[in-house]
Amino acid sequence: DEGALIIDGNKGDVNMPARSASLYIKDNTDPTQKKLTITSDSSALTEGNSTRFKMSLPAGYHSAKPLTIALTTKAAGTEAAGTDFQYLQTSITFPQDTSVFTTVSPVIKALVDQIIEKDEQLNIAAAVTNSPGYTVTDVSLKINDATRRDATKTVITFTPPAAGMPENTTQQIGFKLPAGVTTEIPIKVSLPTTGVATRNTDYSLPVDTSFTTATAAIEVKVAGDILVEDVEDIHITPAISDLYGTTYTFNPASLDLTIKDAQYPFPAGDSVLLSCTPDSVNEGQSSVITATFPHGWKAGKAWTINLTKDVVKSAAIGNDRYVSFPASISIPVNGTNGTTTIQTLSNGVFSDEGALIIDGNKGDVNMPARSASLYIKDNTDPTQKKLTITSDSSALTEGNSTRFKMSLPAGYHSAKPLTIALTTKAAGTEAAATDFQYLQTSITFPQDTSVFTTVSPVIKALVDQIIEKDEQLNIAA
Repeated sequence: DEGALIIDGNKGDVNMPARSASLYIKDNTDPTQKKLTITSDSSALTEGNSTRFKMSLPAGYHSAKPLTIALTTKAAGTEAAGTDFQYLQTSITFPQDTSVFTTVSPVIKALVDQIIEKDEQLNIAAAVTNSPGYTVTDVSLKINDATRRDATKTVITFTPPAAGMPENTTQQIGFKLPAGVTTEIPIKVSLPTTGVATRNTDYSLPVDTSFTTATAAIEVKVAGDILVEDVEDIHITPAISDLYGTTYTFNPASLDLTIKDAQYPFPAGDSVLLSCTPDSVNEGQSSVITATFPHGWKAGKAWTINLTKDVVKSAAIGNDRYVSFPASISIPVNGTNGTTTIQTLSNGVFSDEGALIIDGNKGDVNMPARSASLYIKDNTDPTQKKLTITSDSSALTEGNSTRFKMSLPAGYHSAKPLTIALTTKAAGTEAAATDFQYLQTSITFPQDTSVFTTVSPVIKALVDQIIEKDEQLNIAA
């Protein structure tokens, strides 16, 4: 506030005028008090908001002139980029003759964006440009990110692979921020899993990953193997975090993936092989039935191969030919095959050999099985193949006829009808061909019976007018 004091003398006195004197009074106010303190309304400014500045000189001091204050961004300590804020004023006038002044309108505005970022420091330097000697404090502001505090902007949408990830393939789980939103800070996605599929055996998936883009993806590598496993599930409940405690939500909240086994359902043309060892047995012996996976495959879990008898193709083999028919074969975990045993039975039946056809998983298109054949050979005591034939009467009067009764040893019969041919035995026969008549020269002995009597007569003694002796007739069969 320095200036000249002009002192006039005898002003207006024309008789004794006086020449004015000048006294220059220099400012001698304590220069150490030229301290201008500037603060903002708030030390933290959320994106979209603005703030005014308050300026003050020490109590009891003011300026005789308006002060022009220029504002610039101070590089040291500033984290905010030029796109994060806007100067609404870069020059402020501090009025004369006042010690405290607050701007009428805002000075700085934090700009809205769609970026997830940390809160950033903004330091503003101020200087008085029209009066020397002033020290001015810096203004420090923290620009608070509004994007990561907006729940609608922190939704992570997951895109899972298609259901049934094939073995020996690489799949992707995608994740993205809402449309238009990006991030400058690493977002960490943790992927804990549960389920039937074993991590790092059936598949590999990083425990976590971080991304700093609007969209990203992580690989799921599905392993190949030779295990017959059926569909395996993977349940993922993601957890998302960053270094600044942002709350994220997931869409969907969890992921359910499945692995499609390369072996099951069986590819076209593949089947379980059923076999019998030995594949031909005498009745009374046993055979081991084996179910074997093709190509050296192993069971990833226990599998049951259901067994049934092909009754049409096994018509010659009744259920009385074995102790019991096995219902199934179990192939254990890590096994390539499983076995069961069938025990055949001895009997008193001749000519009853035949094939027992064993089907597996009948009607199962996912795991078909190739049938096995067990040939059961007849082992009935051949010394008991004795057929005894008698007539109703050992003496036959001319004009009469007789039926024949046939029998096998007790407890024995034939699985097939027996055809018995009758001929006259020359040795010991006295009767002439004109003395008798064959009413049947071939007799069928029914199957599955031990004793049979013909329904109708077989031999008839013919009537004649000859006086003769009783004559012997021997018939061979």
